[in-house]
Amino acid sequence: MTKLKLNSILILAALGGGTAPSTQVRAEDFPEIKISILEERIARLEEKLNPTKNSFKTSAGVTLKHILDPKFGYSVLTPDGLLWSSFQGTYSNEGTYNANTFVVEKSPATAVCASIGGRLPTSAEALKLAGYFKFNSRGRIADFDEVKKAFPEFAKANDLWTSTGVDPTYTSGFKVYVFEPHLDHVRPDYMPASWTRGVVCVK
Repeated sequence: MTKLKLNSILILAALGGGTAPSTQVRAEDFPEIKISILEERIARLEEKLNPTKNSFKTSAGVTLKHILDPKFGYSVLTPDGLLWSSFQGTYSNEGTYNANTFVVEKSPATAVCASIGGRLPTSAEALKLAGYFKFNSRGRIADFDEVKKAFPEFAKANDLWTSTGVDPTYTSGFKVYVFEPHLDHVRPDYMPASWTRGVVCVK
């Protein structure tokens, strides 16, 4: 079937007029349709995978890029060059830590990040994320839904671990800072390292 004949049939079909062909229409008679469907599917896939086509501009004018990383999964690239992974599950953060800096060095949470070529974010890195969004007059994040669209993987947990620990001299047992998925930090919060909390990684 010629391309001209194919176009004529498609035009008539679109207009709802014309006479139906006397023979049954088969898929193999329309290779152009097959190619068109394939091209459309490829375009949709490229749109998902191509970070330049999946940029998210926040209300504060900051551009975040959604990327499908081979190890990190559905990730977000922030302007400082840090890639935030997909949600990795819930783990404890209990293990060994640096006696001088109180940074967690080895725990179930750090192990899962290491397994995909990343690490836990620091408390400072997590707190920095809030600055990518607008605040209301009370100094709080103005739109929680916007944060969820920007970092959809964060919403899979109530709290997310950082690698920043608290000096145990001032707490009962070793505690580690966490951050909330909606990034509305009035002040950094910390929890016992033995508790299970959500894990996202950075690299």
